[in-house]
Amino acid sequence: GETIDYGPCAFMEAYDPATVFSSIDAQGRYAYGNQPRAALWNLTRLAESLLPVLVEEAGSEEAALALAITQLHREHKIPMTRIVELFTAGPARVFDLRGRGSLAKGNHADVTIFDPKKRWTFEAAKSLSLSHNTPFDGWQFTGKVVATIVSGKIVYRME
Repeated sequence: GETIDYGPCAFMEAYDPATVFSSIDAQGRYAYGNQPRAALWNLTRLAESLLPVLVEEAGSEEAALALAITQLHREHKIPMTRIVELFTAGPARVFDLRGRGSLAKGNHADVTIFDPKKRWTFEAAKSLSLSHNTPFDGWQFTGKVVATIVSGKIVYRME
């Protein structure tokens, strides 16, 4: 698997973005000036690992997708294409769900339709979750699921 890189482990005498702290880092991959990119990579890996937990916590995709759009896309500028991949092809690949995770011909017709600009407030009492125990009650989100289609049948439509 992949691991999280914790970045530099030393001090600089003077500011120099090209400073490298490891004798094996000849290309400067972990140079001081590259730390923002390394941090974004780390946050992306963390988000990938947390999304399944958030979906389980929320009991549905409604809060997980909205959280990803609000925090990862709007706040941290992770491309929407990457967010979609985290919810589709990524899990299908990890769990070896053949025929799912993409809209390729012959695949299952599983589609979530969402409005990426819709602003809304998460209300645990109105959640689709069987459990209303959630840390997201009252949170303001951007991005709302408007319909879900599973195997070609509409299973959810926002009223």
